[in-house]
Amino acid sequence: MTAKTPLDEQIERFEKAAAELELAMKHAKTSAQHLRDKEMARAWAHGFAIHGHMVRAKKLMDEIADDHATHAIP
Repeated sequence: MTAKTPLDEQIERFEKAAAELELAMKHAKTSAQHLRDKEMARAWAHGFAIHGHMVRAKKLMDEIADDHATHAIP
């Protein structure tokens, strides 16, 4: 098994961030439907899940940005 290169690690972070955002999107659609159905508690529960997935995606993007800043030449 070969070791991961820095590029492989960045690719993995982008893929994980994309997966988190896709989950956030699914929760957003579910939340909207619950609001249409007047199921407020369920809608807001999915709203919190949206936020959680977006926080995870942002953390991954912060890691990518931090790594880039470490190697970027001004």
